[in-house]
Amino acid sequence: MRRSVALLLAAPLTLTALVGCSTPKPVCVPRITVTPSEAHAGDTVTVESPDVCEVTVPRDGWRVIISPTGDRGPSTTVTTTEAFDGSFSAEVTLPDDIRAGAALAGVENWDYSTCDDSASCTGPYGALTILAR
Repeated sequence: MRRSVALLLAAPLTLTALVGCSTPKPVCVPRITVTPSEAHAGDTVTVESPDVCEVTVPRDGWRVIISPTGDRGPSTTVTTTEAFDGSFSAEVTLPDDIRAGAALAGVENWDYSTCDDSASCTGPYGALTILAR
């Protein structure tokens, strides 16, 4: 009887361990901050992330982009091989002809999402306001 009870108690633990091993690792999407959060055309801003994400840096590096929201004109991109190890940082100079208003800053070639190709997926982006001169 004791052996049967022990087997019944051990079965859920074994099943839980097996399910835990087969569950896919959650996708990490780092938070992005932009400093300063308000800037003028021609200014340099820093795009940073304090998060640690165990992802491989693409062969040609990350493409860090700043672009006005709503596809309203020029954007700018820099490339970096910084890892998301808690100290990710890239400096980006805003183009002289970037339009004032809301903008996004982030990693353009982030391809670690597991969502469907027809869906809108989360990516590492932060907000920035471009001020008029």
